[in-house]
Amino acid sequence: MFSPAAICDDQLIKLHMGSYMYFASISFITKMKGTPLSITAPLLYDISQLKSWSKINAGLLKMYQAEYLSSLPMMQHFLFGSILVFE
Repeated sequence: MFSPAAICDDQLIKLHMGSYMYFASISFITKMKGTPLSITAPLLYDISQLKSWSKINAGLLKMYQAEYLSSLPMMQHFLFGSILVFE
């Protein structure tokens, strides 16, 4: 429905921020910081330049795995079993 670049369109954000949490979050960030998204949240802005949501999803999952799941202090609290298999 919306392309990733939709977060750069202020009118689109204002129109849909009541219906979509993504647009509400972007609106909140820009309202609180008062600067363009490219300065305030460069990672969100860089993500918006990708062509498809599938690339964004794959990239964010890889980043989550590298930054969070592979962190020993966080992973030592997980109970591994049939739902979350550790290989």
